[in-house]
Amino acid sequence: MKRTSSVLGALLLSWGAHAADFAYTGANETYTVPAGVTHVQITATGADGGGAGSRSGGAGAVISGSYIPVGSGDTLNIIVGGAGVTGTRSPGSVGNAGSGGGGGGSGVYNATQSQILLVAGAGAGAGIAESGQGGVTTENGADGLGTNPGLGGTAGSGGFAAQNAVTSQFFGTGGGGANSAGQNSQSDLAIGGESGVPTGGAGGTPRVIAGQIAGGGGYGFGGGGGADASTAAGGGGYSGGGSASPSTGSSAGGGGSFVIDSASASQKTAGATGGASGRNGTVTVTPYYSVGGTVSGLNATGLVLKNNNTDDLSIIADGSFTFDTGILDGNEYNVTILSQPTGLLCSITNATGSIAGASITNVTVSCDIAVTPVPDAIPVPTLSTWMLFILAVLLGFVGLSNRTLHKK
Repeated sequence: MKRTSSVLGALLLSWGAHAADFAYTGANETYTVPAGVTHVQITATGADGGGAGSRSGGAGAVISGSYIPVGSGDTLNIIVGGAGVTGTRSPGSVGNAGSGGGGGGSGVYNATQSQILLVAGAGAGAGIAESGQGGVTTENGADGLGTNPGLGGTAGSGGFAAQNAVTSQFFGTGGGGANSAGQNSQSDLAIGGESGVPTGGAGGTPRVIAGQIAGGGGYGFGGGGGADASTAAGGGGYSGGGSASPSTGSSAGGGGSFVIDSASASQKTAGATGGASGRNGTVTVTPYYSVGGTVSGLNATGLVLKNNNTDDLSIIADGSFTFDTGILDGNEYNVTILSQPTGLLCSITNATGSIAGASITNVTVSCDIAVTPVPDAIPVPTLSTWMLFILAVLLGFVGLSNRTLHKK
């Protein structure tokens, strides 16, 4: 499902839903956690950095977090990063193209609980001589490369511009971080990306010199930095990337990424340097739904159920039950009996199926007294009527013979 309206998205998702895919719109969207859902999986891709001439910007990082705790009914702000703008030249002018702007980071902020859940760092813009670096998997943004480049932000801060060691002037701009904007260039001629919390930040504005049209940064979590004519800008992310330096061979740094510690697992893939192709970011949110049902006839101890051979649940009395671990929407569940209660025999109906946008509540466990089977009786051979008749005749003949012998 694509979401192009935060109002429509909130209404649809409040009814309960499957995985929700969000594309770039340039503004914050919202996702309402469905009723009964307490965990979600989030996968985000940071946006690409803008190119410059024959050089390409960096690709955004791909970040995924599993079983992230949320509250039923929580409002999640969905921030999808936009690609940095590619630098060009004014029509009819000659010389190098302007540098590329940084891409915007993509991520999710729990507005109800004031928590950053996940951020995927964006790629940096390209310079005229070097491709932009990709979004990184570390929380800190990447430093620019070259002589006196801009440093990446740390702990959720924006990235920094490059400083000329002789004149102390700043060139290029940093990408925005979660909590602060990227640093601007000298006299604010180029603007760094804005901070990402709580609803995303605008991309930085570029500086144009003598026909070099530098690229602006993309909106995101945080926004990508705006390029400074010949100096590429850093990518946005949890911590912003640093700008390139004006020196030849310098490249800007990609934005940092983040997954909340309470996630059960995470997967992180850094974006490739020079791997951009103008892609905007993406965000997908998938809920986990609970599996449960009812037990009847239980008046003894020892009943243990298992779901998908991993989630054990001890049952001590009749009534409803719910497994502790939810199942990701679209996946299968399989409830079995790990151990039977003492003196009883239990069976399950509706034990298997697939999660389809709602919790499972109809698994039924029925218990009854275990009956010890009685062995079958050993059959006694029987004689037919004719056999009995023949036997009687033979016995009579033997008796008559005995009397005859005795008379003699």
